[in-house]
Amino acid sequence: MPSRPQNAANSSANTRPLRLIIPMAVCMLLAACAAGPNGADHDHQYDSATTSHELTGTIVAIDADSKVWYVNHEEIPGYMDAMVMPFQVPDDQYWTEELSVGKTITGTIVVAGDDHRLEDIEIQND
Repeated sequence: MPSRPQNAANSSANTRPLRLIIPMAVCMLLAACAAGPNGADHDHQYDSATTSHELTGTIVAIDADSKVWYVNHEEIPGYMDAMVMPFQVPDDQYWTEELSVGKTITGTIVVAGDDHRLEDIEIQND
């Protein structure tokens, strides 16, 4: 009859730490993947795919409650056809008495994934 190793009774106790380490390692790996590269939170971080383009357009509607301008912008060659787009404009410096539908604006549209924002806005005195 084959003999049992002397430590056979302790073998289940020896594997207990391994059974804890594997699930912990899997959880840490999943958390690291969810955080993204360099621990970046994708909702607040723009990545290397960010592009910017000069934009000229006319304000066609203003939603002051939501701080949104609807801008009918010209074609952006090689990137986008002319169209009306909404732009969130939270910066109070642009919400002046001179702001009105029909004003021409220039600025830079910055695009990162599905997000876009308008920067360096200049309201033209027509």
